[in-house]
Amino acid sequence: MISFIFLEKEINFSKTLLLNHRIPVGLLNS
Repeated sequence: MISFIFLEKEINFSKTLLLNHRIPVGLLNS
């Protein structure tokens, strides 16, 4: 269960980076 949640968060984070690849630093700092 924990690994599944972690995997889901990783996928969502990756998608966010792909959508906002122009401002990755801003995402990491937020």
